Amino acid sequence: LFATGSVAWLEEIMLRQDFRRAGIGKMLMEDFEKWARIKSCRMVALATRRAAEFYKALGYEESATYFRKKLMQE
Repeated sequence: LFATGSVAWLEEIMLRQDFRRAGIGKMLMEDFEKWARIKSCRMVALATRRAAEFYKALGYEESATYFRKKLMQE
């Protein structure tokens, strides 16, 4: 992706239920953002349906609707 500079796309992070709410997800995101800055990315983008509140708490904002189209059946 490119939007006024390179964009670091995060596909998904996931933690086991018993590891959630311990700050691990936040640390993973902070490390990813650090990596993105080192790579001169201007933005981090991701799509989520399950963890919107988590990302909002980290300062992310909703920006667009995600569309997809399957081309082949599994």
